[in-house]
Amino acid sequence: MMKARMGAVFMPHGLGHLMGLDVHDCGGYLGDAELRSTLPGLKALRTTRTLRERMVITIEPGCYFIDTVRIEDDIVIWSHGNERMSNVPRTVDEIDSFMSSSCSE
Repeated sequence: MMKARMGAVFMPHGLGHLMGLDVHDCGGYLGDAELRSTLPGLKALRTTRTLRERMVITIEPGCYFIDTVRIEDDIVIWSHGNERMSNVPRTVDEIDSFMSSSCSE
């Protein structure tokens, strides 16, 4: 399945994008970026640039089946590591609890 790139069928987009003045920063293929791949599962990636300090990128993988959800994280790159800017439920139980409490309010 990996060799056939079957994941591209269920995840036809990239894994995230740079964030700048606009939510979808268009600078993913500027400067030090490598050429965009033409391979299924890779051709939709929004950047091939090396991430540098103070860049902000989203991480938003998602496999699209019926009744699924995609969780997006916004990440700031720092010299000592990264910082997740979003604070959303992560586990199935946390998401179920959040959705149940939101619906009852």
